[in-house]
Amino acid sequence: MILEELRKSTQAIHEEMEQRLPLGRPDLSRETYRDLVKRFHGFIIPLEKQLLKSPGMTGSDFNYQERLKQPALEADAMALGLEGETQLASPAELPPLENQEQVFGCLYVIEGSTLGGQVISRSLREHLDIHPENGGAYFSGYGPLTGPRWKEFLSKLAEVADGADTQAITDSAVATFEALNHWLFADLSPRSANP
Repeated sequence: MILEELRKSTQAIHEEMEQRLPLGRPDLSRETYRDLVKRFHGFIIPLEKQLLKSPGMTGSDFNYQERLKQPALEADAMALGLEGETQLASPAELPPLENQEQVFGCLYVIEGSTLGGQVISRSLREHLDIHPENGGAYFSGYGPLTGPRWKEFLSKLAEVADGADTQAITDSAVATFEALNHWLFADLSPRSANP
């Protein structure tokens, strides 16, 4: 099954990223959180633009428009006073998205992050008093619709994987994690990424 293949192929890099990100930790500072929102904003927004232009997305009946993270990231940037401070990733820094397999490998990472975002969102409320309305919209995902939307995505992913090159899907998921990992930590040493 494609979900098992994706989990297995991305496990190491996913765990590495979770260990390096201070999100969800009780000692996360507001300043570090602002910097991380700036970094996610700089990567996710250009990635979504590439996704929407990709032949793998334009030829699909999957409606990503209603799942865009850009509005939440822009609301968070405004709430946290980050207007004009974000730098956007260039296309060369993004994973390739030339076909449906690559698109859905990438979407596995992006849509899957909404699940982890639920845990992060609770921690942000508890430790920094950050809510969807004051800088925590991105990590709140789809709120109560997060679980159902994940299941909808998995259904579409299984449909795409049926008869497709599943290795291309898993390679794309790994490439997405690698690109995001590089973007988030490019100028941070492993030590400074762990407060």
